[in-house]
Amino acid sequence: MSLSQVYNPKEIYKIFNGANDLTGLWAEDTANQIQFIKDQGAKIPKAKPLRLLHDEMSVEYSRLLNQHNIKTSKEIKTLDGKEILNLFIKVPTNSNDLVKAGQELHNCISSYSRNMDNGKCILLLLVDSNDMSHYALEIKNNKIVQFVGKYNECAPKQIQDKTVKLLKTIKSCKNIENQVNF
Repeated sequence: MSLSQVYNPKEIYKIFNGANDLTGLWAEDTANQIQFIKDQGAKIPKAKPLRLLHDEMSVEYSRLLNQHNIKTSKEIKTLDGKEILNLFIKVPTNSNDLVKAGQELHNCISSYSRNMDNGKCILLLLVDSNDMSHYALEIKNNKIVQFVGKYNECAPKQIQDKTVKLLKTIKSCKNIENQVNF
């Protein structure tokens, strides 16, 4: 779905006014969320700055998203519980895991569950011993494209490096690349 299918050019200008490095991710996310929300027959909100629209869509998307199990390969599931600097990998098993992580991290990780189901990406969480999310990462085409903490702040290099090292121990991630800028 394209934002131009929902909003007129003046509204699109309003959405993108004040763009930054995350604009592309937010725009893609927002468009996917709008498509899902529209498919559910829910109301699409008026145009507003992208970050506000994105955050509002994430809440609505999470509300509409029924709990469902997320498809994950057996190999990726073997990472569950592995320790990285006093945090533990959590392989999300259902959409509620991602909704909870999104609320704790103040980001839109829950909107990616459909992409994970469709095999378009792998999502992993780094949680503490109380199951509180600290970081989320997205892997697409054997590349880490997002590795973020609260408010989409980039995860520290040390956490990223240790995570990549662990990921490379499994066959499907042997040649993984980290494309996240520190």
